[in-house]
Amino acid sequence: MLQFASDRAEEIYDRSKDQINSLSFDDSEWKEVDADGEPLSRDEKPFSRIMESEEPLFDQVHGVSRPGGERVWISINGAPVYDDCGEIESVVFSTEDITDRREQQRAVEESERRYRTLAENFPNGAVGLFDDNMRYTAVGGELLDATGVSPEDRIGCSVYDICPDDLLEEIEPHFEAALEGKANSFELEYHDRDLFVYTLPVRNANDEVYAGMVVSQDITERREYQRKLEESNERLEQFAYAASHDLQEPLRMVTSYLELVDNRYGDELDEDGEEFLEFAIDGAERMRQMIDGLLEYSRVDTHGDPFEPVDLDDILEDVLEDLQIRIDERNAEITTDDLPCIDGDDSQLRQVFQNLLSNAIKYSEDEPPQVDISATRDDEQWIISVQDNGIGIDPDEQERIFEVFQRLHTHEEHSGTGIGLALCRRIVERHGGNIWVESGLDEGSTLSFTVPAVSGNKT
Repeated sequence: MLQFASDRAEEIYDRSKDQINSLSFDDSEWKEVDADGEPLSRDEKPFSRIMESEEPLFDQVHGVSRPGGERVWISINGAPVYDDCGEIESVVFSTEDITDRREQQRAVEESERRYRTLAENFPNGAVGLFDDNMRYTAVGGELLDATGVSPEDRIGCSVYDICPDDLLEEIEPHFEAALEGKANSFELEYHDRDLFVYTLPVRNANDEVYAGMVVSQDITERREYQRKLEESNERLEQFAYAASHDLQEPLRMVTSYLELVDNRYGDELDEDGEEFLEFAIDGAERMRQMIDGLLEYSRVDTHGDPFEPVDLDDILEDVLEDLQIRIDERNAEITTDDLPCIDGDDSQLRQVFQNLLSNAIKYSEDEPPQVDISATRDDEQWIISVQDNGIGIDPDEQERIFEVFQRLHTHEEHSGTGIGLALCRRIVERHGGNIWVESGLDEGSTLSFTVPAVSGNKT
C-alpha cells in the first residue's frame, strides 16, 4: 500500500490522497502501460524492479489511467530505503508529469517522419533536415541518385564534414539563418548542376525552432533553356536591328524620288495623279516611322542606359513641356500627383510617359482631354497610372494593344505606327514591372505600370 502522497500527486493522478494511499502499486486500477503503450507486467513495474534489484530506478516512463479514463504519462525515479539491519523497509518515489512533453515529442517525431517521407520521394531535387549542429538527420531525393550520393553517407554528418570551403562559405549563413527562424532562397552550382536552394526553419507545436530544412531543386535544364532563349532573343534583336537599319537606305531613296517627282512634275499631274503621289509620300513617311519604332523596340535591352536614380516628376515635367503645343491645341487639362524617385533609365522612362500622354490626348475625340497622372505605393513597388476621358478600349481588344504593329484604328481615324505601347511594355519589363489597361468603350482608359520602389523615397 502507498503510505504517503503529496499535493502534486493528487494533481497528476486526479485522485485524492486517501484514494491514492488506498491503492497498491500493482493495483489494476492504475492500468499501467509502457512507453510503447503495452501493458506493464508485475515484474516491469517500478516497485517490483527496485525490490528485485535493490538498486535505485531512474526515469522509467510509463502511462497510468486517471479515474475518468484519461491517460497521463509520468517519469518515475525511485530508491530503496533500508532499516538498521540493511533490509529494505520501504521505497520512495518521485513522479513527474511528462504528458505535455511526450505529446510534443510525438508531434516532433511525426513531423520528422513526414519530412523523411518527403525527402525520400522528392522529385528532381533533394531535401534535408539538419539539427542545431548542422548535422543531417534526414536526407533524400532524386538529385542524390543523379549525383551518385547515398543518403546513408549524409545522415549524421554535418555540412562542415561534407562541403568544401568555398561551398560552405556560401551556404553556412543560410543554414544558420534557418535555425534562427528565417527563411532564405539562393542559387548555387554543385556537382556541375544549377540548383535553386530554399532554407527554412522547422518548428514544433509551440512554434519553437528545433531544426532546419534545406530544399534543393535542380534547375540545370531550365537554366540551359533560358540561356538558349536569351541567345535566340539576342539574335532576333540583332536581326530586327539589321533589317530595320538596312531598310532605311532604300526607303530614303524611294522618298527622295517621290519628292523629286512632286517637285518637277507636280504641276503636270491631274487630280488623281496628285492624290496617288500624296498617298505614296504618306506611305513612305509611315514606313519610316515604323522602321524607326522597330529600331527603338529592338534596342531596349541591348542599348539601354544603366539604371540610375531618376525623379519621375522631372521626367513628367520635360514630357509635358515637349507636348505643350498639342496640349494647348486640344485645350487639355493635365493633373498629376507627386511622383516618386526610382532607379531606372531616364530616356526610356521618358518614352513611356511620352507615349501614354500622347495617346491620352490623341484618343479623346471631340471632348477636351482630361488626363490625370497618379502614383500609389503597393508594398515594394509603385503603381503609376495615366487616366483619360477618351474613347476607351473594347475589353476583348485590350491585350492586343501591347503587341508590335497591332492597331485598333485605321490611319484615317488615328495616326500611329502600332509600336508605341509595345515599346512601353518592353521598357517597363526591363525595369522589373508590368503594364496593363483598364477600360471600356466610351468610358475612358487607365494605363498603369509598376516599377520597383527604392528605400529613402521622397514620397
